[in-house]
Amino acid sequence: MSGMKKTEILFVGYGALLVLLGGLGWVKAHSLVSLFAGGGSGLALMACGWILARGKRAGLYAGVAILLMLCGVFGMRYAAQGKLLSLVLFSTSAIALVLGARAILRKPTSQP
Repeated sequence: MSGMKKTEILFVGYGALLVLLGGLGWVKAHSLVSLFAGGGSGLALMACGWILARGKRAGLYAGVAILLMLCGVFGMRYAAQGKLLSLVLFSTSAIALVLGARAILRKPTSQP
């Protein structure tokens, strides 16, 4: 499996998780912020994976930018509240960010 294929799967899978958790925040706490922030960033990240799957590196750059923003949000939330979910989401965002950045630094390969 190529590096780009892994990144596409990462963006779509993590985006779907964010949408799910945003919906869960709405169901459990009636939090519109969770619904719109989680759902919006998750859908945007999934769109980045779809764009990347179409061979456009812009999806990769936008996805990494979204992950960088999420690292900041979850990091600040964990620092302020100390909740485990914020730490877990911060950690997974950071790992995804590193993998996405690694894909940016990798030279694109031409396919036969």
